[in-house]
Amino acid sequence: MTGNTSTSIVPYVIDSDIKETSSHMNADLEGAAGETGSLFLAEPLRVDWQKTDFFDFAHLTPTGSEKLARSIAARIAAECK
Repeated sequence: MTGNTSTSIVPYVIDSDIKETSSHMNADLEGAAGETGSLFLAEPLRVDWQKTDFFDFAHLTPTGSEKLARSIAARIAAECK
């Protein structure tokens, strides 16, 4: 996603801006979670995602699903105690 066109998944954001836009959205979500005492799971943002982890722009393959689960498991377990 480095081009100067937009995809149907994010129609008003050009591909080359998606990474920066996502970073801003994540920061906003983290701030809102902090203000409301909600849990923000940043762990998936640090995963080394590969193209093979996704069927498309958003849907995880079985391997990607396992990566996601492993990235949040410890945090979820700690929060549920």
